[in-house]
Formats: sequence, structure tokens, C-alpha cells
Amino acid sequence: MVQFLRCLVLPACLAMPTLSFAALPNPLNGSAPVTQPASLTITGRVVDRNGAPLAGVYITMQSASVTATTNSAGSFLLSSDSTTPVLTFKRAGYQTQTVLLTSVQPVVLTMSEVGSAPVALAAGMEAVNKPVVLADVQPAFPGGVEAYRTFLQKNVHYPDAAKARNFSGDVFVSFVVDEAGRLLDAEVIKGAGYGLDEEALRLVRLMPWWTPALLAGKPVRVPATLRIRFGMQEQP
Repeated sequence: MVQFLRCLVLPACLAMPTLSFAALPNPLNGSAPVTQPASLTITGRVVDRNGAPLAGVYITMQSASVTATTNSAGSFLLSSDSTTPVLTFKRAGYQTQTVLLTSVQPVVLTMSEVGSAPVALAAGMEAVNKPVVLADVQPAFPGGVEAYRTFLQKNVHYPDAAKARNFSGDVFVSFVVDEAGRLLDAEVIKGAGYGLDEEALRLVRLMPWWTPALLAGKPVRVPATLRIRFGMQEQP
């Protein structure tokens, strides 16, 4: 049996980067400068709480089409046109972190496993949360709660590891519902183990588009958290 409990809109705030420009001579007028973005090279490493390098961490830069992935040594390199870039670090099994870089020195970011207490950020970084979006009407699964339960009953695959232990638990999955109702950036923020985390994430990614949130009658993008409760039920 899988039971739906609720969908919550989470608070947050978003910091926008500022651009730094370098003045270059104008070939058409020797005395008048033109502006072009100054490039900043960002280097660093990503490690776990024991200091071991984390490979395969996916890194994106806010308001830019720049991405990188850490190598086997946990190292990465990026170029930015902003003097205050905002980076997001993602890796399966670890908490996603978004940070504002306040220093050009090499970055050393420690990532925490899902469900564990976060580690304090090193010097030169500040935490950045997601934006607060207040909606008049919250997003909803198409057809309501009954349709949601029917979807779960038809699509859930109870993991063998959990079945063997008669294990029950709750999994919390966060995601963004965009203006069209699509579910984006789904990730487990609190898991239960024994395959339930992966199954909850699979179910969310399999869901149809939701009815989007509305603000003043217009669709808006909002973050949400879904709690999925897994429980074994004996057959009569």
C-alpha cells in the first residue's frame, strides 16, 4: 500500500548575480571605450564529510549555460562572466547545495548525504536558498487525491529489499512545478532506504503533468515537497 499525505510549498530566496565589465578600446573611436564581460575562472574540489573526493557531481551556474562535472579527484573548472557567481551542486544520494561565491580562491565544498545534517560552508561561500513563491492556488495532481492514489496503485513496484524485511517508511521528494505543470528537478530530500527512495523518485518522474499553481489567475512556477508513505499490507 502506498499512501499520499500532502504537497507543501517550500519557502526560499534567490540571489541574482551581477556582471563585471572590462573596458576595451573602441576600434572606431580611439578615445571611447566599449564594454565586454570580464571572464573569471573558478576551480575547486567537492568532497564528502570524511574528506574523500566525490566524482560525478553535476555543477550548474545560475543565469548561465555553463555546466561541469567533477572528475575522479573531485575537481572541477568553470568560467564565469559574473564576479559573484551562484553555483548548484547535485549528486545522487547527497543533498543539493546552491552557493554564492564571494571569493575567487579555489572552492572546497563538502556535500552531506541525504538525511544527514549539513556541513558548514567553507570561507568564500554563502548558502543560497530557493525562491519564495506565494500562489493563490497550489499545484495539484490532475484529477485530485483519488486519481493520485489510483496512479500509485497501478504503478508502484514495491522493492524486493523492503519486501524481504517487511519494511515500511516515508520518503520525501522535492521538485518544482513549472507554469505548464511539468515536474522538474525531482530529488529525494529524506529517504527510508531498502530501495524505497529510488522507487519514490521513479514514481514522481513517471507522473503526468500537474495542474500548475496560480497567482492572480496566471500560472506560476513553485517548489513543492511530496511525502510518499510505503507500507506492507497483508493479503486476505
